[in-house]
Amino acid sequence: MEEKKVSLKLQGEGTFLAELSYGTLLTGLNGFNPMELLLTSLGACTGVDVYVILKKKRQEVEDLKIEVRGKRREEHPRAFEEIELRYLVKGKVSEKAVEQAVRLSTEKYCSVLASLNPSIKLRVSWEVWSG
Repeated sequence: MEEKKVSLKLQGEGTFLAELSYGTLLTGLNGFNPMELLLTSLGACTGVDVYVILKKKRQEVEDLKIEVRGKRREEHPRAFEEIELRYLVKGKVSEKAVEQAVRLSTEKYCSVLASLNPSIKLRVSWEVWSG
């Protein structure tokens, strides 16, 4: 079983220095917003999956952009109720290959998405364009 560890140390008014395997970052009131970091983690997780799957399918990916939007509850806890993932893929790639890669990531491989509450409404879309 793989274990991940992050250490946080108070740096001031509601701000923490997080020590991660790749470096440090400030989070909290005067740093990166924790809810935005969650969306970032989701986008990066699915983005890596989609990119690797497309490369294995011998698709020529020139660029990959992922837009992640989340809508939160008004009452506490202010958890996400809806999340939208939009993939913009540039290169010589087939629409079918992108669809398969996105579905595999969001339905099978992305550990971040699998860790989120299943009641979150997930909307996923993609667009392919050539330069």
